[in-house]
Amino acid sequence: MARTLLDGIVGLLFCLLVGVPAILLGLLASHSGLLPGAQWWHWAMIPPAMLVFLLGLLLTATLIRFLLPRLKAGDYPFPRHRQSFVWLLHFSLQRLMYLPLWRHFMFSFSTLRWLLLHALGAKAAFEMDTSSDVLMLDLPMIELGAGTMIGAGCTLSGHLIENQRLFLGKVRIARGVQVASSVVIGPGTVIGEHSIIGPECRIARDVSIGEFAHLGAACYLSAGVRVGDNAVLGHQVSVDANVTIGAGAVIETGTRLARGTAIGPGEHFPARQRRQEA
Repeated sequence: MARTLLDGIVGLLFCLLVGVPAILLGLLASHSGLLPGAQWWHWAMIPPAMLVFLLGLLLTATLIRFLLPRLKAGDYPFPRHRQSFVWLLHFSLQRLMYLPLWRHFMFSFSTLRWLLLHALGAKAAFEMDTSSDVLMLDLPMIELGAGTMIGAGCTLSGHLIENQRLFLGKVRIARGVQVASSVVIGPGTVIGEHSIIGPECRIARDVSIGEFAHLGAACYLSAGVRVGDNAVLGHQVSVDANVTIGAGAVIETGTRLARGTAIGPGEHFPARQRRQEA
């Protein structure tokens, strides 16, 4: 309710902010003889007409997406596989809907942002917050829970193209997750409830992060990493592929975990005793 009320206030301010100068311009044009037939109220209709146009744009995008074949998670040859072509169709539609002319405007309204995300196929809760410059790609592969916050400059992608292969995977971010600024999240990533992802983290494909986990700034998680519930990673932790970090484990700042390492539940790495002896 509060978000809808706020959207109403922002919409009213937008109509005043754009409508008043438009009316003045119309009066000037009418008195100068440039547009003698135009009435002042014609110009006052410009802001609401813009909002109606955006709603029509969202409705059209929804209809087009329903006519497109569905994206399916998987690993496909690119660009010759059918799913590669399907992905290109969805990606092209999103690029048109993400034109700066209206994308940043719609992201300024909770309602319009929610409608945009759903028009392009995302499963996003209405009660979430994002910066207007957040880049969410492959929206049919994106799920965002209630209370989620995505910081400025973040990128969420449901696809990865590498070595002429297209990988499509769901990005599931549960409720209450806090993602700080400039974080990149790859396809196939799952982040559990109320986890915190620090700024400038890089999360590769097929990564799982448990509930209430905490990643410090500038962490790098390679493909296939598993982070358990309540685990804590310090700043600039680098985790190679297929590493498992148990529930409640603590990984200290600056640590690098080699490929295939398994950190047990509640384990502190590096061990405190080993660091003191060194």
